[in-house]
Amino acid sequence: ADKCLIDYSVYADIIFSDQRVTSLLAEMIRNNIRYDLIFYLPIEFPIEDNGIRSLDPNFQSAVNDRYLQVLNDWGLKYHALNGSVEQRLKSAFDLIISKHLNP
Repeated sequence: ADKCLIDYSVYADIIFSDQRVTSLLAEMIRNNIRYDLIFYLPIEFPIEDNGIRSLDPNFQSAVNDRYLQVLNDWGLKYHALNGSVEQRLKSAFDLIISKHLNP
């Protein structure tokens, strides 16, 4: 799932200041995550401007740092995909095929 449930928790933590709301949201999400594979895409090149996402490198860094914190704090197994877009896509396909051919 692109823009998975974890996104809601990460962005809520960064954008909203009401800790009670973000904690409740995080708990609801953590209790309902059912993903076979989670991919983490580290910042390795500038993000493309699609007219929607923030291009602010400080905001991007804060989101990246919070993602890693959530993944690790929640004990979620994830796969970092490095390299060019094409290399990342190939790595993702390889992991998906491996997961479903060798469950």
